[in-house]
Amino acid sequence: MKWKKSNYVIMYSLVIGVILAVTLVLIIPVNQAYSILNSGDNGYTMLSGNTCLILYNLKDLENIEAEKNLLVVERGALFRQDELDYILDFVEKGGIVVASGLPNTTIQMLEYNGLKVEFYGFVYDPVFSANTSELVFVNDVVYNKTIVLDTPYHVVITNNPGVEVTRIFYTSDFSFIDQNNDKHYTVGEYIGKIPVAYEVKIGNGRLVIVLARSIMANRVYKYNIEWLTHLSEGRCIIIDQSWVKSNPILYFKSLVYSQRGISPAYASITAILAALVVVYAIKHLYSQ
Repeated sequence: MKWKKSNYVIMYSLVIGVILAVTLVLIIPVNQAYSILNSGDNGYTMLSGNTCLILYNLKDLENIEAEKNLLVVERGALFRQDELDYILDFVEKGGIVVASGLPNTTIQMLEYNGLKVEFYGFVYDPVFSANTSELVFVNDVVYNKTIVLDTPYHVVITNNPGVEVTRIFYTSDFSFIDQNNDKHYTVGEYIGKIPVAYEVKIGNGRLVIVLARSIMANRVYKYNIEWLTHLSEGRCIIIDQSWVKSNPILYFKSLVYSQRGISPAYASITAILAALVVVYAIKHLYSQ
């Protein structure tokens, strides 16, 4: 039984529609924080241009030479236990990890290393800041460098750690802990130098836990890339994007995207498929 022309029209319309829908998904801008596809303030497009590798599965760290790489981990979602195991194993083998993000993620990482911590509040600095009190200038006392943190916060370690822990970043004397969460200083709130980063020595490597929403997002990239380059000591820089797998659309988009936009290979294949479908549809429509 031969198909009617209307059936071919419907079939090819659906195929073209799917191709166009997928293409539309890919060209819509991404605003997800910490994504290498997000060119906004909280995105990672700038750092992605200076990296050797993007990781979509932290298990892949097992196949990477730790002593030759530095991993940047920033996220808002909690880690699975196996993900923390992969990260700590990477550090033990000589890798360097720079971790920051929302308080729940950095606290989780500190606690996984046997530390008990208490969250005291976000830190603001009305004097030593970049454009806004949320972008706080801090001093790295190890390398004697000044960098900018995006919305830092303060946690206190309340137990005697079983690992070597060093405070490495401090804010200025004018910073304060916003304990009532109104972004303004209130009489009674602590004001002064505040530690906002810890370095944990594990095995042959270092775990740098930065207490801030971000240290390498686009918003602060220009202030901190020199610091990261110095810290890496010539190592390749790797970005963790494993958290995107929980978002199928973003994950698919990440896989077909290049650091400069949609992958030329994907664009070419899509165009060829669309052209073939159109030609095939026209051929059948006028041959019936």
